[in-house]
Amino acid sequence: MTVYNILNQAEIQSMKGHLYMQPHTIDIVISRSHFGFKLQPSTIEAYCKQKAIPGPGNVEHCLNINDIKRDDPLLVTLVRTMEKDNESLKVVTIPADIDWKINDYDGMEWVEESHRVWR
Repeated sequence: MTVYNILNQAEIQSMKGHLYMQPHTIDIVISRSHFGFKLQPSTIEAYCKQKAIPGPGNVEHCLNINDIKRDDPLLVTLVRTMEKDNESLKVVTIPADIDWKINDYDGMEWVEESHRVWR
């Protein structure tokens, strides 16, 4: 025997706002310049200090910026604050459940969903 629960109009109204859950998202930093992904030395220095990454006197050598995960929340925060006037960097927001990768043409990057390929 199947039992159906029929909601009255008052119950439906009280549930509004609870039925739709905002999807979880992640932010990713990409380059929108043909010169590739580059950070200002001050941003690199701030990143190294926050992550406690030791480096020699020249802050640009404290880490290889290609080793930074582009969805690192600290990187996203630093780009939004310290690089906000830098038009060559952009933060894109995607659903968190996407298997993603960064692709580029001539240094200009975009985020795309990964997929399987057979050849």
